[in-house]
Amino acid sequence: MGKTEQPELQKNQEALAGTGPTHELRGVTGSEGREPLKFGRSLGSNTNNVDVATLANLGFTRIEVCLGRHRPYHDMLERIFSDLDAAKALGMAYTIHLPLCLYDWFPFDYLDGYYLDPDPEKRALAFRFLEENLHQLTGRYQPDYFVIHFPGIYRNAYLGLDFQAILHESLGRLQLIAEAFGITLALEYFGANRDFNRPEQWIEALSDYSRLAPLLDTGHLYFSCLMNGYDFDEVFELMAPHCVGFHVWTVQGKDYYGNSPFYRQYHHVVPHPGQLRSEGWAFEPGMVYHRLRAFEAPVVVEATSLYGGRDYYFEGLRYAADCYLGGDCE
Repeated sequence: MGKTEQPELQKNQEALAGTGPTHELRGVTGSEGREPLKFGRSLGSNTNNVDVATLANLGFTRIEVCLGRHRPYHDMLERIFSDLDAAKALGMAYTIHLPLCLYDWFPFDYLDGYYLDPDPEKRALAFRFLEENLHQLTGRYQPDYFVIHFPGIYRNAYLGLDFQAILHESLGRLQLIAEAFGITLALEYFGANRDFNRPEQWIEALSDYSRLAPLLDTGHLYFSCLMNGYDFDEVFELMAPHCVGFHVWTVQGKDYYGNSPFYRQYHHVVPHPGQLRSEGWAFEPGMVYHRLRAFEAPVVVEATSLYGGRDYYFEGLRYAADCYLGGDCE
């Protein structure tokens, strides 16, 4: 029996493709790029550490749901559906970070991306995984966009292969899937693929696909800068105007991912007014929130409460509301 064979999911299995919302693009498609889809400026959070009603009381107007690894799978899934229904009841916008539905036939890390894997069979399995999730979900939920991890972790993987052909074959396949389901796919920026990490490369590659757009994550951006020698502020200013949405979290130190003891212990830390670059933090939250106010795209706080405890976490959420929504970043 597959991991998602339960009543609340099974009733969605016969949902027809194309039942999600459609959005018109502004701008032009071509070598000069296009404007991203516009969902408007709004503040959201994941719901792994806070309930939907509390977010609404803090002034947040959207949520994003994702599995994570913090609880048993079926417990997380039940909570996610409850959160989505609560958001709908409160009139809050929402986005869905895929995957939500896991299957015994997909043996790989469900939070990694395999769309650019050198092995065509593994790529095919990744697309099947995506389509099965969309079949399960789109009959019941119509998020502004679905978030996926796209580039994967590949450092010297394409020797003797035509990477550009693999890249555009995969982007074209994602475009066709998004068209079939009537959805937008937000491809989260990572720097862990040596052949696909340059910001201008992302902007150019996605510019010809009307239902695909980059999503900029401040924590993964910081790690990409450490890995690839980029400047955080320069990449932010270059990519942000092209993004359909943003994830905001932070970290401390000059190591990245598994090389970082801080990240291994605390994972995604909520941005907090006491964090300074001079003390090793990735960025100063007030500056980032102030810059994000210039873009007509959702901002989602994607943090845990591991660092500093619950009080620190909620102080960070209140600061996001005060600074990003109210402009009070002192």
